[in-house]
Amino acid sequence: MASSLRSLATGLLCVALLGGPAAPDADARPLKGLQDHRRTVSPASATAASRTTFLRAAQRSGVRFTRVLVRFDGRQAAPNAAEIANIRALLHVAPRFGVTDAHIVPVLISRESSNPPGRLLGPRARQTLDTRAYGSFITALATQLRDLVAVRKHYTAVNEPNWYRFIPRRGGPELYRSMHQIA
Repeated sequence: MASSLRSLATGLLCVALLGGPAAPDADARPLKGLQDHRRTVSPASATAASRTTFLRAAQRSGVRFTRVLVRFDGRQAAPNAAEIANIRALLHVAPRFGVTDAHIVPVLISRESSNPPGRLLGPRARQTLDTRAYGSFITALATQLRDLVAVRKHYTAVNEPNWYRFIPRRGGPELYRSMHQIA
């Protein structure tokens, strides 16, 4: 009798773990993405027409996911207002073109001198990026996009941390870890 109960319990556990209903948002299809900072976000070039062109291309390609870069200079405490306005305009109309998800990614604007060529020592990472300002920037970014609920937003701590122009080599790994803890 004990072994029967144990077998029944094991069977029920297997059904619960393997055969239970899928989560409502679960989707095994690959998620294709598209990004074009110049047409969608850049204050110098993004317009309603360029965003529509971008979204039509996404729709024709079956893309449901867009990647949005937000410029961060390492010291600013809030995103550029014009970039936020362009991101909001993009995400407001994106669902009409089948885009359901947006990957929001801060991109560090850095000077080439962050990691000079050869054996010259560049600055330490903490000299180029203020983590308190980064925390304020991330909070402001999420707050300013919070009410856009028609598109699911996914945030990443920083774009391409391994590229030498974005985070200096000296102290970079520690800084990157701090950025993730903040975000």
